[in-house]
Amino acid sequence: MKNLITIMFVILLSNVVNAQTEVETAIFDKAVKKHFKEWKGYANMHENERAKILKKIDSLDLSNNALLRLPKEIAECPNLKHINLLGNKNIDWKDCFEKVKTTRIISVYVSVNDLSDIDSVFWKLVTGIELLGEMIKEFPKNILQQKHLKYLEIPIIGEIHN
Repeated sequence: MKNLITIMFVILLSNVVNAQTEVETAIFDKAVKKHFKEWKGYANMHENERAKILKKIDSLDLSNNALLRLPKEIAECPNLKHINLLGNKNIDWKDCFEKVKTTRIISVYVSVNDLSDIDSVFWKLVTGIELLGEMIKEFPKNILQQKHLKYLEIPIIGEIHN
């Protein structure tokens, strides 16, 4: 009986992972379609036709999509430099930046409680930050150290303590 439950659990988990991957690809497709009307979807295009379009992408807006992981398709965008992940509050930042480091991305917008949610090795890539939380009482010092910051969104600031 335990073996049957284990097998059923593995099958269920596999189905969930496959469904999540499909959602990530659909979000990627939607973002690409915004810039390239001829985009028919990652799975619906011939490899050469797909590569031609993906080569043209230098910026991708994946904001506000409830992503848990970065779509694997970004690895096929050789000229991708900027990615907007604002509003993806539950994304796995470790997985995300492991994928980012295999690309040419030099600018990432993130939504975090504190920059320590992201490995400090990748802080130099973070150029946009949305601080999460209802009210900040103490401004995260690690954010003040960001030299390349272009965008910062802060929730209502309460009484600041040093």
